[in-house]
Amino acid sequence: MKKCTKCEVTQVLANFYKSKTNRDGYINTCKICRSEMSRNGYLRNREKVIRTTRAYSAANKDKISERKKAYHIANREELQKYWREYYSKNKDRMNESSRLYHSLNKEKAQNYSLTKLYGITLVERDLMLKGQGGCCTICSIPEQEASRGRLHVDHNHTTGLVRGLLCHACNTAIGLLRDSPDITMKATEYLIKHQKIT
Repeated sequence: MKKCTKCEVTQVLANFYKSKTNRDGYINTCKICRSEMSRNGYLRNREKVIRTTRAYSAANKDKISERKKAYHIANREELQKYWREYYSKNKDRMNESSRLYHSLNKEKAQNYSLTKLYGITLVERDLMLKGQGGCCTICSIPEQEASRGRLHVDHNHTTGLVRGLLCHACNTAIGLLRDSPDITMKATEYLIKHQKIT
């Protein structure tokens, strides 16, 4: 047991953070009081803390990134378990938060998704769309008339390279045809052979 020097309440040691400098191995203030002190200190020096944090992050970007990667690799299973449990308990709140963020930051969210999934920016996608005349590169349906008013980014599943922008139907069709030019040509020949002549 230990008495907090701030709230003066005697508590179990689990309510105190560990310390290598204190004789008993724990800091003198309980976790709740310590958290309150940290919060108040941040509010009093908010601008200074932000400036210092930003300056450190900018000067140590690679170091911070490597440290984060190393931590995630070392604690991968534990982190996955934590986030699965957290998501299951907060699913509705997280989904609502995600929807709100996307509605308020539509372009930023789209740019992030494009960069993460296909390695292109929103600007590059828009230039690609302009180069296609604003239409699906296969069936020529205008983007505004496509499913959900948006064309899909089509990419080579082997190389990962982006090929163009397609409507949902065309993107699904070439996927079902296994991205094979030979099968696609045979399918075309089949349709021509059996089309109704009016």
